[in-house]
Amino acid sequence: ARHDTTVTVTEHLRQRRDVPLTAYVLTPYRAPTAAPSGEAVMFNKLPKDTVFTAQGKRLDRWVYYERPEAARRIKVMLANSPIEYKLAVRGYVAKQTVCKIEGKGFRAFSAEVGPPPSWTRRNIIPLVKNDRLHFEVYVDGRLVAHSGPMSYSDKPRRLVVTGLEKVRELRLVTRLGSGDKSGRTYGLWVHPALHR
Repeated sequence: ARHDTTVTVTEHLRQRRDVPLTAYVLTPYRAPTAAPSGEAVMFNKLPKDTVFTAQGKRLDRWVYYERPEAARRIKVMLANSPIEYKLAVRGYVAKQTVCKIEGKGFRAFSAEVGPPPSWTRRNIIPLVKNDRLHFEVYVDGRLVAHSGPMSYSDKPRRLVVTGLEKVRELRLVTRLGSGDKSGRTYGLWVHPALHR
């Protein structure tokens, strides 16, 4: 659950000020017991009117990591995993990915999530060591699946959401536990797919 409130702060010999505060109360991550059945349609193969940014723009090549097109530029991998994947969506902490799925026959969503391997090899992605990355799936505004807090030493986690037959919108959110919205910090949603 997400709780938004305002905290009044009084500093020594200074005026009081109101500071917005968001608290997230999450159950521990539970790995799904099985993968969704049926045809899996990767995000890059979905109809053009399905996947957008929160601002209503289509996802572009800067959001997707895709093989073999990107094979010469970068490997599609997650930290602490030897697997090389075919497709990933970069989930920047300042942005969200929205899937408009009403009436399109999709029953489920699945993806592997985690930080990119650059977190463990180079310091090109700013991440405070004690901060954690969170991957969350919202269905019509309600949180239905999450990764729990992840650091660069965690292995990838799988997220599965079922029962999407009557859902209007699926929203993928990547955020830092600290609330920092640095535009350069991101995690990867690997093999994101909607299932029929």
